[in-house]
Amino acid sequence: FAGDGTTLLRRTVTTESADRLIMTTTQDQDGDSVTDVAVTSVESADGSVLATEVRTNADGSMIGSSETAVSANGLVRTTTTDLDGDGAADIEETSTTVLNADGSRTTTTLTRNGDGSLRASAEVTVSDDALSTTARRDLNGDGVSEHEETSTTLLGTDGSRTTTTATHSSDGS
Repeated sequence: FAGDGTTLLRRTVTTESADRLIMTTTQDQDGDSVTDVAVTSVESADGSVLATEVRTNADGSMIGSSETAVSANGLVRTTTTDLDGDGAADIEETSTTVLNADGSRTTTTLTRNGDGSLRASAEVTVSDDALSTTARRDLNGDGVSEHEETSTTLLGTDGSRTTTTATHSSDGS
């Protein structure tokens, strides 16, 4: 509410089912008493989750939406986004995480356009102790990594931490 205590500026309402498997959140972001964003999250019996977000205009027409599916083990996530509210997917992003034998994990993210063509990709490897990270990114979808970023954290005997991050183009420059 505004300073006068009566003018609504924004409202968020969250409801959860008795079995805690369905959660719905609605937001009135501008205080006009009309839902601007609605998010519904449903957890299946196998532990996977499907979340849907819909953004609407004051007249109820759709501005855009997204749907995110997360596997039961959390290692695969796919988000499909309709940017313009026409009901067709404009972007799909899939992230798959592999738990490596040495304890590290590698997450590969592919971002595709609505026609299925590659828009961008990334591969991020995190060490087993989470102190070292390497990320390679293809920013334009040509299948070639343009950037590589490394981050290393050193732990001091006094409890301090020093993190060094370096970003290079893939050609080494």
